[in-house]
Amino acid sequence: MCAIVDNNVRHQVFGGKDSQTPAGEFFLNWLDNRKGKLVVGGKLLDELSEYGNFSNWLQQAVQAGNAIRWDYEKVAAETAALEARRVCRSDDAH
Repeated sequence: MCAIVDNNVRHQVFGGKDSQTPAGEFFLNWLDNRKGKLVVGGKLLDELSEYGNFSNWLQQAVQAGNAIRWDYEKVAAETAALEARRVCRSDDAH
């Protein structure tokens, strides 16, 4: 499975019982049970990290091997390359 957790839905995954949706709970369980791995970096990491619940989860997930942080510059370079090639249509290329 491949999925994108964008900043505007972070609460649905990392918001706990108050704001987590069934899909968000499924996705978080998928990550926490080592069936998947979250890869995050660059501007998206900056955005998600503003949410305390995510920051707490990420620190533990990296230590447990459930998440990987990518170097900011690598993500920015890849974003620029995709934008230059015009292979993505998005208002949020990062």
